[in-house]
Amino acid sequence: MDDKRVPASHHSRKKKIHIIQKESALTAIYASGNLTASQKKVFNAFLYIGKNFINSNIQGVEDGITVPVAMLKNIIGDKSNNYTFLKKTVESLQDFTVETNVLGKDKQVWDRFSLVAGATIKDGMLTYSFPHQIVEALKNPKMYVTLDLDEINRIERKHAISLYEIIEDFKKLPNLPKWSIDDFRRALDIPEDRYKSFRDLHRRVIAPAVKEINEKFGMGLEYILYSNLLAIHSREIDPETGGLAENGQEMMSKRKRLPRITHIQFVLTKEKAQQRMEYKQFIQDMRQQYKPLPEEGHFPVIETLDGKELRLDATGRLYFSIVGEHGMEIEELTPEKSDRLWKELWKKYLNGSKKELGARK
Repeated sequence: MDDKRVPASHHSRKKKIHIIQKESALTAIYASGNLTASQKKVFNAFLYIGKNFINSNIQGVEDGITVPVAMLKNIIGDKSNNYTFLKKTVESLQDFTVETNVLGKDKQVWDRFSLVAGATIKDGMLTYSFPHQIVEALKNPKMYVTLDLDEINRIERKHAISLYEIIEDFKKLPNLPKWSIDDFRRALDIPEDRYKSFRDLHRRVIAPAVKEINEKFGMGLEYILYSNLLAIHSREIDPETGGLAENGQEMMSKRKRLPRITHIQFVLTKEKAQQRMEYKQFIQDMRQQYKPLPEEGHFPVIETLDGKELRLDATGRLYFSIVGEHGMEIEELTPEKSDRLWKELWKKYLNGSKKELGARK
């Protein structure tokens, strides 16, 4: 195992892994269909920063929070220079009054309230404050879901973000609940005047969201649709048209149209769910086994690829180090490239390279 030195400054400036315990009532919220994907990600970042303030006793969150804009950009993975768009996104959050706890997981009564009480960006600093309901939830969480914000930042569709958070919130139950279509629409922040027919809802929202989640996270997410008389599995529905697929038509005596759908229930296939759990455990094991010790100058190499050494920084993120003309150089990785490398390492582990890669002790 190689321990070549890596500049210590690299480890002090690398991004952190952003894990948040988000109140369950705030995963399924209805904002009249107006929250964008960017706004959802910024709000999650606000919660993350607020929780860190509380844990570190920096100052009372009731008095408002002020941090560099660079911190927000780091958390949401924003590498653009579109300062105007980010400012508009931040300040727009104070315009939303939302209905929370739409799916009723938390039996506590939740009111309608604003997502933030105020938010602005000025001179490179972000200042915002929460309504008292969110402050209390941050201080004394009673029912919450643990979310990886770096994963959520990779999701592009706003409805996929909501669905991902909801599934993560409910997945530890023996079975995911059966939700009425009306409740499901509101939980995904879809107003009554959009996607009125179930065919459109399925084609424009459900199928694309499930596809994105499965492609990016291998979750094995499927669903069952219920009418008054029938239960129809997602494999029987054409994702492009929202109607019955050929196998579904055969099972329903060649019926060409879906019956009136009243409920939906999501299912995590056991094999995929087990694989995802093992994959996440593999990453945790790797982070422990190849954890650097900067104070000792110990930066173990996981693999050498095309002359570049793959390592982990102090926060558990992958990066490449390269010996260049001016000494050791660092190549930071995009979330997509990092994810691809983790999956390649996982595949090698499964194919028998357990002694070299992440062997459990």
